[in-house]
Amino acid sequence: SLAAIFVLAAARLREELLERVERWKEDLLKMQDTLEEWMLLQERLFELQHLFSMPDVAKFLRRESDVLALAEEWWQGLMSSVRQEPRAKEALLKPGRGDDMKRRYAELENLQVNLDDLFQKKRRAFPRMYFLSDGDILG
Repeated sequence: SLAAIFVLAAARLREELLERVERWKEDLLKMQDTLEEWMLLQERLFELQHLFSMPDVAKFLRRESDVLALAEEWWQGLMSSVRQEPRAKEALLKPGRGDDMKRRYAELENLQVNLDDLFQKKRRAFPRMYFLSDGDILG
């Protein structure tokens, strides 16, 4: 019957639309994850840039300063590539981008751990520093 054909046609069309909607959903979730990683990475990078700009930190953590310099160089390359491809979908869904950001963030987290170790050493050497914040110790 004609009604059955319309139902079948609508069902097929609905299935095609569902596939498309599922692809969009997957893309949007990947974009959201990558953007969240991006924001965490940017925040951590800027915090560490500020802390490592202090002479005392750079003096005691030379290897970590070099790692941070490489991360800054990578970040500049990322920003340059995004300026060349200003569409969010392409910028965020570039193959490997999210994984690369996670790896870079883990490197920055290791730098933060080493920086925290430096603060603890200073606090052990000067017990009255236990009452100071990390920023005050550097200042």
